[in-house]
Amino acid sequence: MHPARLLAYVAALSAGLFPEKFLSLGWQLSFASYAGILLLLPPLEKYFYPNHRPSYIATMVLVSISAQLSCLPLSIYNFGSIPLLGILSNLIITPLIAPTMALALFLAIGCNFAPIVMCLDKILQLQISVINYVAQIPWATIQIENNQ
Repeated sequence: MHPARLLAYVAALSAGLFPEKFLSLGWQLSFASYAGILLLLPPLEKYFYPNHRPSYIATMVLVSISAQLSCLPLSIYNFGSIPLLGILSNLIITPLIAPTMALALFLAIGCNFAPIVMCLDKILQLQISVINYVAQIPWATIQIENNQ
């Protein structure tokens, strides 16, 4: 199935099942980043690595670039800024996503075991700390003047 068709199905299903989520900025950013990865990553890989597969780190950078490019219009419109160091934070945070999701799944299915909760809390605190640290760097974002 072509990625654009898959995205259309997911958007339609999501809008049908959860119309209130469809209009939320969080959903829009998640969907935009997913769309960017599906639609922009393959051409970027072919452009930068025409003769071989990129390394793990190179793939993470390209995934981050794909997601950030697709979220850029929403970032500019909603936050009035362009993130310059998002790729740096993503390189640090991306390896933590899978364990975060696995631990959250255990909690969601009722495995409310204290070590799982503590481990998930530590991972989430680390992610928040990285985001906050990078956000404090003076040139981490470019503010766009609002002329409305």
